[in-house]
Amino acid sequence: MLIFALGTVIILWHKSLNLFFAPAHQSIEKILKFLFFITGTIFIFRCVSLSAFIYRADYSPIDFGSISHWFLNQLTILIITILFAANFRNFFDLQKSKIKTQEHLQFSHDLHDIVGSTLVRSISRLNNNKQNMDNQQFLLLFEQLKSDLSQVTTNERSDQTHDLPLTPAQWALPIRQRFDAIFIELGIALIWQLSENWHIQPSKQEMLTLQRVTEELLTNIIKHSQAKKVQVHLSYSSLYQFILEIEDDGIGFDSASAFNNNHGVGLRSIRQRLQSIQTEINVYSNAGKTSFQILKLKSC
Repeated sequence: MLIFALGTVIILWHKSLNLFFAPAHQSIEKILKFLFFITGTIFIFRCVSLSAFIYRADYSPIDFGSISHWFLNQLTILIITILFAANFRNFFDLQKSKIKTQEHLQFSHDLHDIVGSTLVRSISRLNNNKQNMDNQQFLLLFEQLKSDLSQVTTNERSDQTHDLPLTPAQWALPIRQRFDAIFIELGIALIWQLSENWHIQPSKQEMLTLQRVTEELLTNIIKHSQAKKVQVHLSYSSLYQFILEIEDDGIGFDSASAFNNNHGVGLRSIRQRLQSIQTEINVYSNAGKTSFQILKLKSC
């Protein structure tokens, strides 16, 4: 029994140190690590108490029954703690694996949104250019791809420390810098209608998500819609914190099954991203008019 107690102390303390000094990415992990450390400490004290009981030589047969009862209680607590520690370690490893999976998914989304969008715009520009492009124009395209790839690998967009855009016009400026010129070259009228101010200032994550969703939808319009006119309207109401509407006069698609078939992978990804900021998207499409409506209810 003494060997069991001391061995368990050494093993659990070793595991506790490994877990306690492991990096935590979320506050829930820090809390769970702290609880695990406290539980491990209690377990060690129980083992010490058990060892002291084993070495006791002054007990008498009269109180042996009560001491045996205490011993069984200690042993039960030790076993339960061991099971808890083992299960918690597995849970913690599962959480770390989940975080890594989320990071990989975010990276793939960023790669698709940023680099993929630039590739689509570049291909469209090349296909619609009536004159041969010179070396300087090709160099600009490659420089843009290099810059976009750098944003993905260094996560610059997510880690920006400068102030948030104070107005919808400031928020839309990076998008317009990317798309206005290519829409002009393609002969598509791109009209922006933005409210002067935010009714409720969106968070950094909300603005970033809206920016990437808008870029993805505009890219899809370039690829598939054959539109001649596109309108982007950003406003708010008494019920919604913001209302973002993107409308085109293209050939349309089957909006009823857009989120269910293989061609709706991009739309499903957009919906998942918007759901992460508690925002919904509605899609209406017919020949001659397609509308994407993105809505976020005000917080209570």
